[in-house]
Amino acid sequence: MKKEIITILLLSFFAVVYSQDMQLIKGGSYNYKLNVGSAKKVLIKDIYVDKHEVTIKGFMEFVKATGYKSDAQKKGYSIAIKNYGQLGVDTLWGADWRCDSRGVVRNKECYNYPVMHVSYNDAIAFAKWKGKRLLTEEEWMYVASAKSSGKLEERLWCLENSKRADKAWDAHAVCTKEPNVLGVYDIFGNVEEFVFHDTKQDRPYLAKGGCFWDFLESYKTMLGRQMCVMYPDYTSDRFGIRCAKDVK
Repeated sequence: MKKEIITILLLSFFAVVYSQDMQLIKGGSYNYKLNVGSAKKVLIKDIYVDKHEVTIKGFMEFVKATGYKSDAQKKGYSIAIKNYGQLGVDTLWGADWRCDSRGVVRNKECYNYPVMHVSYNDAIAFAKWKGKRLLTEEEWMYVASAKSSGKLEERLWCLENSKRADKAWDAHAVCTKEPNVLGVYDIFGNVEEFVFHDTKQDRPYLAKGGCFWDFLESYKTMLGRQMCVMYPDYTSDRFGIRCAKDVK
């Protein structure tokens, strides 16, 4: 009897902890769009999903606790898209998870911004440390496909609304736009989120959701909200992290 009470108390404690930064997503079936005019029926189990993208503060706690060195730190640089209207990308020497879209280290007032300049490797390592995992592509699409009220631009940071006072485009603090009906913030826009990569499949690594560099119009089609990268150590100002956890 005593063990049962302790078990119930522990489960209640963890439920409260998850309710603070994670949202319980009830599973179900839906038509997963493979490409234009093609879909398959997918069954999703109940999962916990981060309410918002991992912040600089959250990633900093990971680094301090483990001494982790990110891929951008190992390489000594990250990649950033040139300001809109300019072709190509910039190599930001010295840029890593502490930095903004121009490679400048953020101040403490911006620690609630989503971490960027992280790789798929970094996302996996962070999730493991938290006792979580990345969403599968199917799970991510299930969360993203939930219908939401209000205008699209009220729920995401995109090219049209993400310019800073100094005219540079950048991500913005998490939870400053409206969540979707599931209570999940920034599933579209702000930064793209890596999804789990099955190494048995011959395909690129994927990040979903679009980011502050993408036009609002591109969010109106499923295919317009996905980026492919060939290497797990690739870093950019586009990419961030969102985690999930199985419901046991």
